[in-house]
Amino acid sequence: MRRLILCAVAFLLVGCGAKNLPDAIDFSMTAYEAGDLSAVLEGCNQGVRNGYLFCRMPEGADQSTIITLHFPKVSCKRTNCIEYQVVMPSGELGHGLGIGAGETKNSVRLSQITGKSGPISKDHAGEYRLLVKVWFLVEDEEMSTRADAVLRLFVVDRKYQGLVCNDPETGWRSDLSRSCSVEYSTGYRTAVCGDGCSPEVQRVGGIGEP
Repeated sequence: MRRLILCAVAFLLVGCGAKNLPDAIDFSMTAYEAGDLSAVLEGCNQGVRNGYLFCRMPEGADQSTIITLHFPKVSCKRTNCIEYQVVMPSGELGHGLGIGAGETKNSVRLSQITGKSGPISKDHAGEYRLLVKVWFLVEDEEMSTRADAVLRLFVVDRKYQGLVCNDPETGWRSDLSRSCSVEYSTGYRTAVCGDGCSPEVQRVGGIGEP
């Protein structure tokens, strides 16, 4: 019923659908007020994640890995309906961008997140916080909401070799199901093996992009 009312008002103004109105209004405590992390990120072979994205990259790799931020499709009364800002591990402000009405994602290279050029080094490691603010219309009134997310970048020593499935140095093998197993070395290198394992953890060697 609320959706019908919102669409009716929007239709009288500019036509239903053109305003990208929300289907419902959330009257609960916001994620930001609760201290939750809820902005949506994608990349580092982790799929789409809300709140957290963990990137494990080998030392010396380039920074061409793509990180995508996802947003709701909104309209507003200003030039940029969505703004996001990176906060560096040091606490300094990094990359920021404004996004116009109707846009639902923005993709950047990892180098734009870290704010550093050249190959990845251990100096790149740390927690990068992304602050998102969204302005949207409800019955032609502009409102706003905000969210945070964290990208945690781990940099692995260039001499390290991750364990692979059926590695000759596997010390133990645990079967989680008929089609998913975990292999461990005595150095606690691990490999998750099998078609029945969840895609986000089934990574050969466990580092970086394929």
